[in-house]
Amino acid sequence: MLLPLPRLLQGIIDTLERQVAVALEAGSARAQLYACLDLINNLADKIDWKREMLEAETSSIEEVLRASVPLLESFGPRFAALGRKLDETLESPPEGDLFERRRRLNQDLEDLIAAVNDPAAAFDPSEDRLVDQIRQQIHGHLRNQTIRDALYLKPMMLKKISQG
Repeated sequence: MLLPLPRLLQGIIDTLERQVAVALEAGSARAQLYACLDLINNLADKIDWKREMLEAETSSIEEVLRASVPLLESFGPRFAALGRKLDETLESPPEGDLFERRRRLNQDLEDLIAAVNDPAAAFDPSEDRLVDQIRQQIHGHLRNQTIRDALYLKPMMLKKISQG
């Protein structure tokens, strides 16, 4: 998830106000909903994503990009600009907050994914091995990131949700 936490929480607040509050009659449940919304609103600027989660994801993306730069160079001028862009991001000091660094790295990862999956790229058979290596790096990161994300999930309330 790439949204800053305050923005995500504001989306939750807006949805609950527009969709849920209007469906509740005045009374205890509606008052409790607004009390929860007030609490969420006041927490929004005081909390942030868990740093260890951001560090793990950032490191994983950096590994993929670092491994991909020399492979991109093997393609010659076709991917030279992308290789330079990835290199610049990797070599730039992690200015600002970690969330912003992760956002920039994710953008580069998206560009890399688009490049190796572009049907117009028409890779010749001699390049297939290089493309597969890059794709394997990307798949490894995405698989591991999915597992990392799942480790932080709380038990779902599906039973309560389904009962309304």
